[in-house]
Amino acid sequence: MYKTAKTFSWIKPSERQKRVAEKRQKMEHYFYHCERNPEGFMRLKVENFERETMEENIAESHAIQDQH
Repeated sequence: MYKTAKTFSWIKPSERQKRVAEKRQKMEHYFYHCERNPEGFMRLKVENFERETMEENIAESHAIQDQH
């Protein structure tokens, strides 16, 4: 009975179910594009890594400056 009601959209998904479905859809979409363009995905990973490293270095630099 529950599956039938859900199939015919008589029962609406909860907010959590909506978030989980939305996240899964995004992940599948990203995966699809990463599979289609692995070189572009690799460049994106490198750019993200470089940016994160730069941000961490800046934060560490500020922390050292604040100590003195």
